[in-house]
Amino acid sequence: MASRQRQQQQQQQQPQIEEQHEEEQQQEEAGVAILKVQTLEQYGISAADIKKLCEAGLYTVEAVAFTPKKTLLAIKGLSEVKADKILAEAAKLVPMGFTTATDFHIRRQETISIGTGSKELDKLLGGGIETGGITEIFGEFRTGKTQLCHSLAVMACRRTWEEERGASCTLILKERFVLKDCWQQLKDLD
Repeated sequence: MASRQRQQQQQQQQPQIEEQHEEEQQQEEAGVAILKVQTLEQYGISAADIKKLCEAGLYTVEAVAFTPKKTLLAIKGLSEVKADKILAEAAKLVPMGFTTATDFHIRRQETISIGTGSKELDKLLGGGIETGGITEIFGEFRTGKTQLCHSLAVMACRRTWEEERGASCTLILKERFVLKDCWQQLKDLD
């Protein structure tokens, strides 16, 4: 009976395992460094514990690092002490993305707002569009979204040009036309 349940569990996990292997291959092809879970053996985690992690479907250090402690404790043979040690070692190898409030505050102070060219819209937006982020603009056809984006690109380049004598801006549009007048303004910055 137990072996039948084990087989059913393995069959259910097989698509997840295959999907994870495919993702790892894509990351390897893209040049992203992937740390296999076996790397943890160099940091004091036993081979038996690593085998248990693999059996649970955790094949990379990143997968282990982002796994909740409760999930690790559910793996048969892993005590709370072992789970803590595994998570601590994995966290040392993987940037967890935590930012202190002080660092966040410093980064927010460096953020500037770029005016849209419309005082009323800038007032609604609290001073303009903030740098350092992604802003999505959507709306009905022919409501000025593309014109706004072109204006923002010009304003961003003009501000950068005036401050640092060098300007660049990336504008990604899904539409098939470009307003030539706005791009002429960019060329005139030279």
